[in-house]
Amino acid sequence: MEINKTELAARLYKHHKAETKQPLNASADEIAERLWSRMMALYGRQWEASYGLVDGDAFPEWSKALSTMTPAQIKTGLDAVVAEGNEFPPNLIKFLRLCRITTPAYFNPATLLPAPKNRNSREQQKWREAAEKLGCL
Repeated sequence: MEINKTELAARLYKHHKAETKQPLNASADEIAERLWSRMMALYGRQWEASYGLVDGDAFPEWSKALSTMTPAQIKTGLDAVVAEGNEFPPNLIKFLRLCRITTPAYFNPATLLPAPKNRNSREQQKWREAAEKLGCL
């Protein structure tokens, strides 16, 4: 069975929460400043060399993009950054993508399922149902 790219994208994003305006009392700039501080703690000079300080050129674009995210999504992004363990800080596009994931990138539920022996067997059907429940298909 072949799946077109549009259908595949719809399946991948069906469980993701929609972006919303910031529901907190904090302004978008205050939230971006908190993120900046956290990224500086994680990456140090690497973050500063890549994106500058809060008054730098990159900050307004990050602030604008983060204003469309919920606090939970931003926390998800930060957790994913730490879990990835990459020595280089993510760019804005990657960070936003990390904010939208529902499970860490390193966790693939499909690897927990045994591979079926016969494609048309009851075992195959059980495997497919389990994979669909986990959002893998």
